[in-house]
This record gives sequence, C-alpha cells and structure tokens, in this order.
Amino acid sequence: MGYASGYLIKWLKDSKYCRCTGIEPNEIAATDARAGGFTIHNIDALSAFQTMPPTVHVDHIIVGDVLEHIVDPLSVLEACRSLLAP
Repeated sequence: MGYASGYLIKWLKDSKYCRCTGIEPNEIAATDARAGGFTIHNIDALSAFQTMPPTVHVDHIIVGDVLEHIVDPLSVLEACRSLLAP
C-alpha cells in the first residue's frame, strides 16, 4: 500500500523475489508505478481490501506510512487480517 517512490516494492521484487501488488489512491502516482512495471491498484486501502475475493490470501501486507492517513485504521487492519494466509 502507498507506493510512494516505489523503493520498497522494487527492493522486495528484486532482492526477495516477491510477487508484489501495490495500492495507491493517487492516480498520478499509480500511473507512474505502472510505468515502472508494477501491478498497482488505484483505489483507497479499505475499498481495495474489502473488494478482494474471499479466496485471495497473501503472506504479507505492508502498510508503511499509511495508517496515520486513514480515518478508520482499525477497519483497514481488520480487512488486512481477513486476507492473510493461515
């Protein structure tokens, strides 16, 4: 979440061979991220997590520098928890 300059998602992909998907609510930043070859959803965090199919599970979710900008961070954390693989 929160692609920013892309340094973290790039490092995870290149160094740790992770498949990464980003969530970026800013349309310009999301477009820039896609130009860098990343899968980025241009949507707010809560909507992104709430619209994921129940069959989708991930190993890790990073919400760096994001929660302090969200009106209801608990809802986002609860949505994240439902997506984490057992």
